[in-house]
Amino acid sequence: MDKKLQIILCSVLGLLLLTALVLTIVLTAYGCSFRRGENGPDPGPSGETKQSETEGQTQQPSSVLQETPDAGLSYQDEIIFVGDSTTAHLRSREVLTGGKDTKQVWCPDNNTLLLDSEITSVKIVYPELSGEDAYKTIPEAASLKQPKYMIITLGLNGIMSHVDNRKNFEYSYSKLIDAIKSVSSETKIIIQSIFPVSAACDAFSADAAQVNQNIDTVNGWLRELSAQKGVYYLDSQSVLKDGSGMLKTEYDNGDGIHLTKSAYELLLSYIRTHAVPNS
Repeated sequence: MDKKLQIILCSVLGLLLLTALVLTIVLTAYGCSFRRGENGPDPGPSGETKQSETEGQTQQPSSVLQETPDAGLSYQDEIIFVGDSTTAHLRSREVLTGGKDTKQVWCPDNNTLLLDSEITSVKIVYPELSGEDAYKTIPEAASLKQPKYMIITLGLNGIMSHVDNRKNFEYSYSKLIDAIKSVSSETKIIIQSIFPVSAACDAFSADAAQVNQNIDTVNGWLRELSAQKGVYYLDSQSVLKDGSGMLKTEYDNGDGIHLTKSAYELLLSYIRTHAVPNS
């Protein structure tokens, strides 16, 4: 082949290859742009979606109960309350249907319930029965009652140690939730926030400010745990606090921990106006 012709052919071939390369780059860039426009904004460097025009707004976990119209007494009457003395005093303050004889409160005889790995073995008094037959574990009682709603309020007892043992705390709470679900699958479980203490509280090894800081920390865990376990979280403690994060003086029954009747009435109002969806 003539040397001049070879040079021409090589030049043409090179030009064709260059054109193909340019077209490939253009089409690839167009395709990426199209996919971004179709599926939303580019993920950030950590794989998270970049903030949109709602930047700055805090997204609430779906498990956190939001404000609703008042669901009424019929909703409140279908709730079983499980917990320690702050739950037991719902009965003594006579704020539930039936007053002191209400059957909605599940607590041990001594009203003390510590959240630990033995939580599913502790006996509460199941008010539907009497005598020795009334002593049931929480899962046993749930199996018998099949409650529509159950509010669990635990964590204040032992708060100074809980804050240093998140893994153990969450294990124990999860164990209780799983045990209830296994015997009463239709029950809507609601984890209620731990209530704050007042400035007058001296029942712990730290001052009230530190106790409330620990409570806030653990309540943050409970919000996350509720989402992980597929149950609801009720942030009722928010209506009990003063500007410094303490239990309001007017809601303190005298020992810095337990609540007045008006405080329970406020809590019940909060519960009814933050009802489970489609209740």
